[in-house]
Amino acid sequence: MQSNSDMVFPGNGMPSNQPQQGFQVTNQQPNAMIPVQQGFPQQQFVQPGVNVMYMPVPTVQVPLLQGMVPMFQPRMLGLDKLTSIHGVYIKQKFMKLQAITGCTQQHRHFIYALGNDGKQRKGSKMFKCKEDSGCCMRQCCSPGCRSWNMDVTHKDYYDPAFDSASFLKFERPFKCTFLCCARPELIVSLVEGGENVKLGKVVNPFQCCDLKVEIYDASDAHKYTIAGTCCQCGVVCQGPCCQEVDLAILDTSGQQVATMKRVRASVLQNMVETVANFTVHFPKDSTGADRALLIAATLMIDYIYFDKKSKGAVNEANDVGNAIDRM
Repeated sequence: MQSNSDMVFPGNGMPSNQPQQGFQVTNQQPNAMIPVQQGFPQQQFVQPGVNVMYMPVPTVQVPLLQGMVPMFQPRMLGLDKLTSIHGVYIKQKFMKLQAITGCTQQHRHFIYALGNDGKQRKGSKMFKCKEDSGCCMRQCCSPGCRSWNMDVTHKDYYDPAFDSASFLKFERPFKCTFLCCARPELIVSLVEGGENVKLGKVVNPFQCCDLKVEIYDASDAHKYTIAGTCCQCGVVCQGPCCQEVDLAILDTSGQQVATMKRVRASVLQNMVETVANFTVHFPKDSTGADRALLIAATLMIDYIYFDKKSKGAVNEANDVGNAIDRM
C-alpha cells in the first residue's frame, strides 16, 4: 500500500506559484481544513515537506426571494423613487378615535408603489404623510377654508437611520373662500437633506359641480389639470358601496395623459367613517417634481371633495345659490 506521501492528489507536485482553489490539509493538523482563496499564491500557504490535497469547492448562488431587498442597497432620494415607478397607491389610515367620537382627527396616509395591474399596491410602504393642524380649525372650518400642513417622510425598514427622514412638505394656508374669491391652494416644497425648495402649487378653481384642481410648477407655469364629472355614484352618493370615482389627468392642451381613481376601501370601515384610497398613474414624460405635485393634488382632492365635513362637489352648486340669495 502506498503511503500518503506517495499518493498523488490533484495539485500535488504542481508549481507553488500557481493559484489554487479549495481547502488545504496539512499533516501537522490532521483533518484540519483551511480555506484557500482563489487566485492567491500557493507558496504563501505550502511549507516544504508538507503534503497538500486540494478539493474543489462548489459555488452556491442563493437567489433573493421575491420582495427581498439587499441589506446594503444604496439610498434613493425621494424624487428618484418616484421616477422609478409608474404610479402610486395612496392609502388613508382608518382613525378609530374619529369613528367613535365623530371629531375629525389629523389624517394619515401611506404611499405604496402601484402594482402592475394598476389597481393594487405593491411592496412595502414608500412614504408616510402626516397632517399637522389645530383642533379648532378641523372642527369649526370647512375643508375649503381650513389650514393644515403635511410632512411626507421616507419609510425604510432596511435602513433605520433613513426611516422617517423628511422628503416633502405640503402647506395649505387658511383661505376665506367665497365663490371665485380666495380659492384653496396647496404649496409643495422639497425639504429632503435640509433643503427648502418650492416645487410648485395646487389650486382648486371655482366649479359649479365638477371636480377640478390645477397644478403649477415652481415658476407658476401650468403643468396639469385633474378633472372629473360629478355624475358618478362615488360623488353623488358617497355611501359604503359607492366609492369609486374616475378622474383624468390632462396636459396644458387638454389631452388626457394619465388617470387617477378613488378606489373602494373596506365597506365595514366606510359604514362608520369615510376612508379614501387612490390609485395614481403618472404621465410617461413627467419628472420627479411633477409626480410629487400629482401626489399633493390627490390629497388636495381628498380633503376638498371627500372629507367627512365636505358636502361633495355636487352640492357646491347649492352653495352658490344660497350665497346669491344672501346677497
